[in-house]
Amino acid sequence: APNNGAPSTAPTSPQQSVTQISTIVTTQVTDTTARTTLTHIVTRLQNTQVGSNTFTQTLATLTETIRSQENQGTISHSTAQALRQQVTYLQGFSGS
Repeated sequence: APNNGAPSTAPTSPQQSVTQISTIVTTQVTDTTARTTLTHIVTRLQNTQVGSNTFTQTLATLTETIRSQENQGTISHSTAQALRQQVTYLQGFSGS
């Protein structure tokens, strides 16, 4: 059965989680605008200290972006779910 590119085990580091988000975006998001927007946010996460205010704010932006894109239909429900799962992991890593 396909697993939508989601790992079967939880990531052990924030970097793994961010990499997974990047992979999901690259492989599952076909809408160019949506992909570009998500890629910019992923880049911000990669360049931000985990647990910092900026990191927390970027995660909030990502969550909101996923929600709005799913509502618009530019990303599928399964893609949104996979992305949200990684956001949850990242929130755990950052203690937010």
